[in-house]
Amino acid sequence: MKSVTSAADRFRRETSGASLLEGLLVLPIVVFTVFAVIDMGLYMWQWNQAAKATQRGARIAVVTPPATDAIIQSNWVVAEVGRECRDEATGLPTADPATGTALCTNFGTVECRSTGCTSGTLQASFNTISDEVTNLLPTATAANVVVRYEYSGLGFVGRPGGNPVIVTVYLECATTDLIVLDFLAGMTLPAGCPDTGSAPIPPFPTIMISESFGSTT
Repeated sequence: MKSVTSAADRFRRETSGASLLEGLLVLPIVVFTVFAVIDMGLYMWQWNQAAKATQRGARIAVVTPPATDAIIQSNWVVAEVGRECRDEATGLPTADPATGTALCTNFGTVECRSTGCTSGTLQASFNTISDEVTNLLPTATAANVVVRYEYSGLGFVGRPGGNPVIVTVYLECATTDLIVLDFLAGMTLPAGCPDTGSAPIPPFPTIMISESFGSTT
């Protein structure tokens, strides 16, 4: 009985394996932390790429033919060429004295996606813009790119290249794969986006005023 008690006492006092045990307990936490830091660095890099991609897409969108023909105005009143689209005194749209209709067509807002625009799709032009975005952000596809055109009320009748339009390029439901932090992805997915198990990328909207859409506008 005494020998059993002595053996138990020696076992309780034994510390030769304590460091190994402590190391094994801490190792998973250290490994997870290292990969989490790497993940966060990659994630922030993807965010930066996404922001640059939408900036590039917007820049291309304001100097190339639009992705929709709904904003193209071909019915200029020749006698009123040069008149401002908006009356500076009243702030109201300038009207044709003969008919009372606005000289510059207010098309409202048109959004374009890979599946088409809400009005008047010109797919080749959209592809030109989306290709610029996806070239800088390979994790995105054309389905993640949205181009929005908004009437600004600026410009004048007959302006070459079309009147200034507010152009916004942003990402929709874009994601990226991470190493260990993907388990957080489903908690932060925007409404309406499919749960792919990947971490979401913010839309990073870039807004610019169009410069010249070309002679067709």
